[in-house]
Amino acid sequence: MKGIPGIEGETNVVFGTFLPPVKGKGEFDFSIYNKETNFYKLWDYCYGENAIRDGDLIVDKYIKDNKLRQKWDKFCVKQKNDEHKMDMNSAHNTFNILGEIQFGNWAMVYKDMFRLVSAINKNAQIDLYIYIAATDNLKKIISDGVVGVNAARERFQENIDNHNINKPVMIVPLDIDFDLDTYDFSEAEKGYDEISREIQELEQKISWNKKKITVLNDKKKNADSEKAKIIKEEIKDLRNEKKHNQQELDELKNLYKISDEIEEI
Repeated sequence: MKGIPGIEGETNVVFGTFLPPVKGKGEFDFSIYNKETNFYKLWDYCYGENAIRDGDLIVDKYIKDNKLRQKWDKFCVKQKNDEHKMDMNSAHNTFNILGEIQFGNWAMVYKDMFRLVSAINKNAQIDLYIYIAATDNLKKIISDGVVGVNAARERFQENIDNHNINKPVMIVPLDIDFDLDTYDFSEAEKGYDEISREIQELEQKISWNKKKITVLNDKKKNADSEKAKIIKEEIKDLRNEKKHNQQELDELKNLYKISDEIEEI
């Protein structure tokens, strides 16, 4: 999303100002905000009429990116004569957005709501919060335990009704483009990761069977009649095991394919 003009990546809310994290992951996955007025609240906190002491230490702690620091220093030059005399006027013509893309465990929705409430309590100007989550179909492919769009809507609605969240929230469903006429995911319970692991294990077993059969066939050529009979039985068992594994693999790969597919012409 950072490739889209105007959208910032990982974002933290610091004393009401949107800033990139100093290190690690941010509180929010993306943001869109007014660059000119974004520094107002941080300046008020550090150098405004009722600012705390040691504002420089706060700035040094949270603004470490060189390009961002240059923008901050340029902004502060204009306000130099007003330090500790006045606060910046809040901008009313801006539209700031915070957002989250969540495919983690279902419990993460509570953590995300807490972060939003925390940002609101830090006096950040948030005009819209966007929450992107998986549809039911996509959940069944990823994992049934991830945050789903329906559950997210219910949890956010509860907190809005309880007045914990007083900002507009947009829940955005994210789906996958697949042919519903060919595949049916309605009974998928294991999740994509587990099914992929089972497929890989079966393919490895089949590969091992093939290699073992090749080795035994070479041994049988140089074996006496008695030994050859024993090897022949071993090869027979391996072929039966390989056939069974192949059948299981085919069934697993075609687990969600609808049986009456249209034949290719």
